[in-house]
Amino acid sequence: LDNIKSEVSNFIIDALLKYCASLPLQENAENIITICDSIFFFDESNEIALRFKCKSLIALGRHARAKNTFEKFNTRYREIYGEDYHETYGALIGT
Repeated sequence: LDNIKSEVSNFIIDALLKYCASLPLQENAENIITICDSIFFFDESNEIALRFKCKSLIALGRHARAKNTFEKFNTRYREIYGEDYHETYGALIGT
């Protein structure tokens, strides 16, 4: 069953990320955040979901929450992989 669960998880994550990419950010920021939280349920180290979530939070004016989301991600990434996430916050959000 592990193979099936993995395939289903990967399919769901890919479908949700494609859906997020198709949405206009400004009008759908809240929905994108909810979708990214769902993706993190399946894959807590998904870098694409992190990017979508941070950019959506910024679009809503929640800059501190976006930075906090990145820092929590980096902490968890360090716990899993033993190293810091390879991208800075500024590079992630495109500044």
